[in-house]
Amino acid sequence: MPLKPDDTILNGKYHIVRLIAKGGMARVWLAEEPRFGNRRVAIKEPRTDLLPELAQEVRLRYRREVQVCAALDKARTPHIVRAITTELLGDTLLLVMEYMPGGDLASMMEEHPDGLPVERVVGIALDLLAALEGVHAHKMEIVHRDVKPSNVLFDEQGRAHLADFGLAQLAGMSGRSQLAGGQHPGTPMYMAPEQESSPRTLTPAADLYAVGCLLFEMLMGTRYKRVRPGTLPGALRAEVPRGLDGVVAKALAEDPWERYAEAAEMAAAIGEAEERARAQAAEEARRREAEERARVQAAEEARRREAEERARVQAAEEARRREAEELARARAQAAEETCRREEERRPAPERRGAAAQAPRRSERPAWFWPAVGVAGVLVIAVAVALVLLFGGGTGGAETQMPEPTQLAVVEPTATASLTATDAATATDTPETPTSTSTPTDTPRPIASQTPSSTPTMTRSPTATSSAVPTATATQVSASQPTASSSLAGGERRLAVPYGINSLYVIDVATGSESQITWTFQQAEAVRSAVWSPDGRLILVGFEYYVGGIFPILRTMNADGSNWKDLINSRDGGPKVTGAVWSPDGRAIAMRYQSGSDFGVWIANSDGTGLRALDSTSIADYPRFWSVDGVWVIAVCSDDSALYALEVDGNRRIPLAQLGGIQVYDQRYYPWRITDQPSCDYWSVNAFFDCQ
Repeated sequence: MPLKPDDTILNGKYHIVRLIAKGGMARVWLAEEPRFGNRRVAIKEPRTDLLPELAQEVRLRYRREVQVCAALDKARTPHIVRAITTELLGDTLLLVMEYMPGGDLASMMEEHPDGLPVERVVGIALDLLAALEGVHAHKMEIVHRDVKPSNVLFDEQGRAHLADFGLAQLAGMSGRSQLAGGQHPGTPMYMAPEQESSPRTLTPAADLYAVGCLLFEMLMGTRYKRVRPGTLPGALRAEVPRGLDGVVAKALAEDPWERYAEAAEMAAAIGEAEERARAQAAEEARRREAEERARVQAAEEARRREAEERARVQAAEEARRREAEELARARAQAAEETCRREEERRPAPERRGAAAQAPRRSERPAWFWPAVGVAGVLVIAVAVALVLLFGGGTGGAETQMPEPTQLAVVEPTATASLTATDAATATDTPETPTSTSTPTDTPRPIASQTPSSTPTMTRSPTATSSAVPTATATQVSASQPTASSSLAGGERRLAVPYGINSLYVIDVATGSESQITWTFQQAEAVRSAVWSPDGRLILVGFEYYVGGIFPILRTMNADGSNWKDLINSRDGGPKVTGAVWSPDGRAIAMRYQSGSDFGVWIANSDGTGLRALDSTSIADYPRFWSVDGVWVIAVCSDDSALYALEVDGNRRIPLAQLGGIQVYDQRYYPWRITDQPSCDYWSVNAFFDCQ
């Protein structure tokens, strides 16, 4: 029965805490041992739905890992994750291992997509090389064969440890897997060329090649086999030391005899590169410090010169001010001296009579005051006469008031006209009414005969409106997008491969999902799912992986019914992958493989009419059809170029060179295994390594 959290197994020997990792072949649980003070361990549990031959392979791996780890632990090999023991729970063999709380290298690199710091990369590499030095030096002549990020674990102090010796090659053993077609097992992205292609016994150089792949990936954030061969980290990341570039280049040599012979030699080369980089960094720091000092001194000198210039300007200004003051004093003294001299040159009597020569007020004649008196008498007499003339009269007579001045008062007349179209009710936006106002001011005299009459001002505006505007708003509902406009297949649905024997059809609009399973051979794994253009069928790619890799193409309805084999390489058919529908859904283009030859073939949608569209290795991976269905656009993995292949003719037209970027490595099938995140590529050698 599968383990689950809070289980207590083997008569209280282990208490299951939680799941910490999951792969294609097994799950890893964190557990505690109450009898040892709740010591924490990791328990690896194989999947219960494995085929008998796979389950037997897992048992052999577990026993081999315990054997190797016991030997290495006895030799006090550093930086390895110890396999403590195996336990039998019913019919399931469990592997008990040392627990590493710091996680694995794969998770660390996911958190740093642009690469780890160079110092951290060097530390991890030296830890791994220390572990491999002890592994390779053991008398059992061990070769790990599966050095990859998920097998590099960290303890509480952040030190790296090498784990999973289940695929190790031992002395006297070929170490080849019968289930992998008699080839060496391992993870393709980190396997040395001789491990991929040769059944001969491997040397430690194969493990050092894997360390070189890890160095490149830790520095660049991408895998070495996904870039152009020969690319070095220093060409893409400036802070990578030049010496470390040389170490990576030598470790990744195609010929094992051109690589480092031992892990200790590679570790020494990394140490020398690090020391040179440290010395260069120190020299660069000293140079920058000297430049900074020079810059500070130059700035200080500039400030000093600026202060001196300001002082000079202020001194010049002060000098000009003093000069102006001195000039003013000199001029004042000169003027004073001139006046004094002029005064001295004048005669003495003239100086004494100067005041007498000033103008004096003239004396009035004797007749002035009598004349003033006569004038006053005349003024009084005239005033009395005026009063008698205008202010007097016969007694009782009415006082005649002057006729009041007529006042002109403006009486305005205002006329307003307001018009609006009656059509405003038929539209959402009412028309703006037009208003015309013509004020007219007409002055007319108003006479007032008595002071009590008060002139008035009257305004009589008039406004006429021919219509009162009205508006009626009509709500126009926006058309909603339909589900058929967003995704292929005519509906908002996705077909997602999952696991070994499952396919999910997900409705994006509602979030509902339906699982489609099948009862074919357990050794058939789904690798792709493509909708037909009309959305009625799903083209599913399988791989049968017992005794080799046998691709299979099948079609089914969207609900999982009506399965039909189109092309089955197990029955002697060709090996085809990477199928794409034509725009009308009547044909399928696919990648054809025969040995080391590749080409593009097409067939009818029912699998009949299979023929070569291009079998000259000009292009070996179809990407899509042209809209009119006349051309198939394909990629050549040899020269990374795009080609257009005519469906009804023999024309092959090169379209573009992709700058040397390797689109897909021709040695692997580019299928993503969705439930096995540690394995990106699928090949004949990769089945047992995605865990």
